[in-house]
Parts: sequence; structure tokens; C-alpha cells
Amino acid sequence: MDSHARLRTRLALVAVAVLTVVGASSTIAPPTATDEASAAGSNLSCDQNTLYGITSAGDVIEIDATTGAATAVSGMAPATNGLGITYNGTSAWAFESGANTIVAYDPVTGVSTTIAAPDPEGNQVAIRGAVNPVNNIYYYAGSGTSARIAGYDITNGTPIGQVGTITGLGGNNGDMAFGTDGTLYVVDGDKVYQVGSVPSVAGVGNLPASQILTLPGGSNSPGIAYSSDGYLFLAASSASATIYKINPSSGANVATLTISTAQPVVDLATCNYANSLRGEVDVRSRAASTDQFTLTNSGGGISSGNTATTTGTSVGLQSAVAGPNLTLGGDNYSVTQTASGTTDLSKYSVGWTCVNLTTSLQVAKGTGNTASFTNPMTVTSQGTDVVCTFLTAVLPLAVDDAYTTPINTTLTVNAAAGLLANDTGADITVTANTAPTNGGVTVSADGSLSYVPDSGFTGTDTFDYTITDANGTTSSATATIQVQPVAADDSYSTPADTPLTISDLTANDTPTTMTVQSVTTPTHGAAVLNGDGTVTYTPTAGYTGPDTFDYTAIDTNGQTATATVTITVAAMAANDQATGTPNTPTILRPLTNDTPTGGSTFDPATLRIFDPATSSWVTDVTISAVGNWKIVGSELHFTPVSGFTGTASIPYRVTDTASNTVTANASVFYPTLALAYTNVEHAKVGVTLSVASVAFLIGLLMLLFAAFQRRTTTRRTPRHRGATP
Repeated sequence: MDSHARLRTRLALVAVAVLTVVGASSTIAPPTATDEASAAGSNLSCDQNTLYGITSAGDVIEIDATTGAATAVSGMAPATNGLGITYNGTSAWAFESGANTIVAYDPVTGVSTTIAAPDPEGNQVAIRGAVNPVNNIYYYAGSGTSARIAGYDITNGTPIGQVGTITGLGGNNGDMAFGTDGTLYVVDGDKVYQVGSVPSVAGVGNLPASQILTLPGGSNSPGIAYSSDGYLFLAASSASATIYKINPSSGANVATLTISTAQPVVDLATCNYANSLRGEVDVRSRAASTDQFTLTNSGGGISSGNTATTTGTSVGLQSAVAGPNLTLGGDNYSVTQTASGTTDLSKYSVGWTCVNLTTSLQVAKGTGNTASFTNPMTVTSQGTDVVCTFLTAVLPLAVDDAYTTPINTTLTVNAAAGLLANDTGADITVTANTAPTNGGVTVSADGSLSYVPDSGFTGTDTFDYTITDANGTTSSATATIQVQPVAADDSYSTPADTPLTISDLTANDTPTTMTVQSVTTPTHGAAVLNGDGTVTYTPTAGYTGPDTFDYTAIDTNGQTATATVTITVAAMAANDQATGTPNTPTILRPLTNDTPTGGSTFDPATLRIFDPATSSWVTDVTISAVGNWKIVGSELHFTPVSGFTGTASIPYRVTDTASNTVTANASVFYPTLALAYTNVEHAKVGVTLSVASVAFLIGLLMLLFAAFQRRTTTRRTPRHRGATP
């Protein structure tokens, strides 16, 4: 868990729980008070002006941090060192060196309890002790350049044993104390070290100590404590009743206190915590993969342990942290970000925010490479832990966008494909946009948009937009929307071997005023764009079935659209004709000249003829004064009535195996009956007379015969006597 998380967790911890005591009859009661200042007869005072010390006799005294006035609190014998106080002052803890014993003091009951616990130094002297406010563990450590540190879990009443070894110390007398966030500070002689977080489970790993402060020369304090807005208080020595008030940033001694009881203390503690400052950087992107950044804390006399430089190529919050450095309430501090190596900061957008992690309140915010703030005054037992975080990212860049939408159609674009999809920057949002000329647009901060083109408009429309990153840096780009005409697909049909001229291809397109610009070549025929804008399709000879070609139409703005024309070349039945012999049946085979759908055949079982009397399709029809039609297999038989002449016809239909039905007519012509006459005297000449001719001749002969009779009668009439001839 990082220090920030531990700090947040600490606020939810119970300060102390019931302790399981080994070999004792009393326990430490859990806390009930929640306010910071202790009530009379209850918790120890955490008022930013009270120190606690333990004497060599094991007596605990309360010391006024301003005047040095001291008051006896309780005895914690046989413990004589390693004093620590829990968060909110609910209990005090100390260690009896050489006896593997911890002593816990309950200020409410006034009872001290002895608890068996392992000494990390193996029955050596433990000279340092403090309670971590984050995990409520009492830690105690020995001396030397590498000091083993152990812990006792106050909440669960469980000894943990050694949790690690603090390395890099000077091997002098000293003490330790925690910050609000769980950072461990160790005093060794005239040096103050920062250790960082301490494990909460058993272990022997090294915990490196980094020097952050040099104390006045000759310091060799047995005890330290923080109070009064972050000031560091040092016990002069185990033989002196003097306490020094130290500026934790500069190490300067600002006041000297004399304990009124004149009792030397071997250790100090409070339930107040150190103030601290950290600098960190959240690198969202790098202009070059090698770009790195250096952070430096300054102000209040900070001079060491205050820089850090990023490494690697990862993005996000970097592991490099400047500090923590100790600070004072009310003083001014800064964190500066500078370029490391060849990094060019002019390519970056930089902003920063300083937050007091103790209260989660923002202390200051701004842009640029220097974060400056006034450290808040401490108003509770907690210290101020300020973290200044730079948000560093390559300058935002808005990139032009292009979209298309059909005519009269609203364009809706979600955030994933919106204006920001191809833009770069840290936490960028769309903050402004202009209006398009030929429509309206609504743009959301996440880059999603809704564009409505003007009715009937086709062509290019544009609008500009501006993005802003987390640091307030902006960039602008243009969105172009192509409003396109729409060509709709078309379907037509034509019989086999029959050209089709199409004049209305754009009738269902939008706008309908478009003209055909070009056509592609169909697979089973030819398509020709004629000069008048029509298209003629000619199917391949004998082909039936579907065929397609594409056409491209263009509007008055030069916008084009493409659609597909589907042609169904239909099956075809051809009319059938025959000449019959009078009074003789005729057989037709109608399917022989018909064309089925490609890949199929006609099914003779579906062959039908039309009965006009019943308006139905049948297989046998008799037509008065004409004759009988009958289907026999795939044939059509016609039997005329006796003496029938002229043409007999009937519609027929047939269906192919592709389920396409075609219709045609079948007809039979019967000529007029003929009379054959041969001149006897001219045997070699044959003359054929029609019935009408014979009738004409007979009639002519009858007329001649009648005339002959009249003439004969006239000649036989007797003359009257006396008449002149």
C-alpha cells in the first residue's frame, strides 16, 4: 500500500483495541473519544502544544511546548525508552530494554500493563519507539548503523517481531517518529533521516534511510517529537532537562526549553505528527521516449533529500518522488519541474495541483513548471502532508476530422469515433465550436456530435472546434462533413433475347435531378449509356437469369453516388404456328422453341391450355365450330370439326423447374377445300378449280342456257298472216 492510500486508511482505523496481555491481569481499553483534544481524566492531549517524556525511572510527564512547564502523568516502569503515543492519545507505549517487555499505559484507567514481546536486538537496548497512525502498530528499534526494527499490533494485541533492518544510520543515539502518512523519520546524532513506509508483517529486509536534515552541531538527542505546526522537539540528552525546538526544514534551533521539574527525559513523544512536502509528476505522454523530468522541493531552508528524476518510458504517475521534506505551517514552499537531459519543456503542457492529503483539500493549483504554496497551519493533531503533482503531457493537438452522411440524413457520431478520437493531449475536452454553413451541429465535451444538414443540400460543409487539456492549453481543428446524394438500387426484367432501354434510373435517387455518368459491364450482356441519358441493356443470346451492372450518378454539385441495377432475363415462350390438312388432326410441339430460366428446364407436366368458356387453364378444350385441343405429354393435339377452314388458336402456358411460368399462343391454319378438274382433251394440262370458281362457272352456264332457251323460243313463234316479214 502506498503512503497516500495508507493515509486515507488511517482515518478509518480505531486508535487502539483490546490488548491480549501475556502474564498480566489488566488490559488497555479501546478508545471512546473522537475529538482531538483529550478530556480531563481521559486521553492524552493532542493539542499541538503538549509533549510527553519518559524519564530513566519510567515516569511519564506532560510538557508544555511553549513554556517547558511539566506535570507528572503516570508511571510506566519498568519501561524506560522507546515512548510512543497512539493517534488521538488513547494510549502510550514504551519498551523495557533487555527484558523483551512492552509496557502499555491506558490514560483513562491509569493502568499500565506489561506485555511480552521479542526485542529485535536480542535482549539488547531498544532506544527508539513510535506508534504509526496509519496501521496502529507500535514500532521499536535498537541502535547502530543497521538497526533492527520490530512491531506490536495494538489493534489485534499481537506481537509481530522483526519487520526489517534500518540501514544507513550513523550509529548514534536517537529516536524515531511517524508522519501522518506513515513515513518514518529517524534522528541519529545530528542527522534526520527519512525511511519511508515500514512493513506491517514480520521480515528482515533492509529499510534504507535517506538523510533529509542536519541538526545543530553536537546534537545527540535521545528523544524526538513533533508538535506546534510541525516543529521538531529534541531532548538535549538523557542527563539534561533541556529541550530544543528545531525548524524541521532548515535544522535551525529556534527555541530552548527547560523542563520545569528539572527531570531529564530519555525519550519524547506526542500524538501530533510531522508536516511534509512531496513533489511528483504524472507524465501523460512524452514528446520523445527519452524525455525525463527532475523535481525539486524548496523553501523554508530545505536543502537535502529534495530532488528526484524520472526514469524509463512509462506513462502515468512516476515512481520518482522529491521528498518527503519536513515543513512548517505558514511557511512558503515550492516544487519545481525542470528538464532532464535533452528534454524540451516547450513541447509540453504543464499544470500542477497541491493537495493536503491529511484533509484531502486543495492547497493551490496552477500551470507552468513551478508549484508554489503557503503551507496550511495545523488545526488538529494531524500534520499537513502536502503533495504537489505536476500533470505533464505533450501539447494538445487537434487533428482535422472528416465525416459523411447521406442527403437529408442526420449524422450522429459517438465519442469513440468523435472529434477527439484522433486528437492528443491530457484529459482533453471540446470546449468550443463554430456553426457550419449548410446545417446545424451540436458538439459535446467528449467529442460526440450530431449534425443535421439543410434539407436538400449536398456537398461539403465544415465547422471548427477547439480542444482544451487538463492544464488549460488549447488547440483547434476543422471538421469536414460530406453530404452525399443517394443512388438507390433498381430492378428490371426483360424476356430472353430482348433488349431493354431504361430511362428512369435516377427516378428513385435523391436528388432525382442527378444524371447517369457511367455504367459498368454486366456479366451476361451489355449495358450502353446512350446520349440521351438512357441505358440500353442487351442480354447475351439465349441467356436467362439474373444479371447486374452498376451505375454512377452525378448531381449538380459534382457529388456522385453509385447503385446497382438488377436485370432479370426472363424465360420466354415463343408462339407456335402450323398448317393442317382439312379434316385432319394436327400435332404441335410448343416447348421446342421456348426458352426456360438459365439452368432449368420446362416441366411438361405443367403444360396447360386456356379454356375461354371457363377462364381456366386445363389440358383438354373443345371449342364449338372449331375443334378440340388436347395436351398429350409435351405435345398439343388439335382435331378440327369436319369441314373447318381458317385458323384455330389457343393460349398455352408452361412452368420451368425454376418456378417461372411463361405464356404463348399455338395456332393451326386449315386452307379452303380444293376441287381438282382435268381437261380430257388436254391430258397433259391439269387445271385445279376452287369451289367458288366452279360455282361461278355453273352460274355462268345456267345464264347462258337460259339465254339460249329464250332465243329458241323466239324463233319458233308463228308469224301472223298478212304480216310483212
